Formats: sequence, structure tokens, C-alpha cells
Amino acid sequence: MTYSYVGLIFLTCAVLSAKWASDLGFRQSRQVLWGIAGLISGPLALLLLYVRFVRKYQADGLPAGRW
Repeated sequence: MTYSYVGLIFLTCAVLSAKWASDLGFRQSRQVLWGIAGLISGPLALLLLYVRFVRKYQADGLPAGRW
């Protein structure tokens, strides 16, 4: 039963990784690769995409990029 929860968590990470890659403006092929990365190592892929989001907001000078 616990394996199904872990699988659900990693599936959720895969979907979120693909969505965030889409929001960052990656091509569809890279979105699929980020989705696969989220499926294999979910939290790490989400962390990397989150850092890219913060750097993008910092470069654009948006309030979310200020610490």
C-alpha cells in the first residue's frame, strides 16, 4: 500500500515538472524530458525548476525574484 503512495507522489512530481517546464517556455520535447526526470527523481527535478523560476524572475526584475 505504501508503494502506491510513493508512486502517486512521483507521478504528481512528473506532472508538475512538465507543467513548470511549460511555464518556463521550454519546447515540448524538453517538457517531456522534464516530466520523465520528475517521474524518476521527483523532488530534485522540482527543486531545479523552482531555482530556474526564481532566476527568471530575478532577471525580469519582478517582485517574486527579490529575496
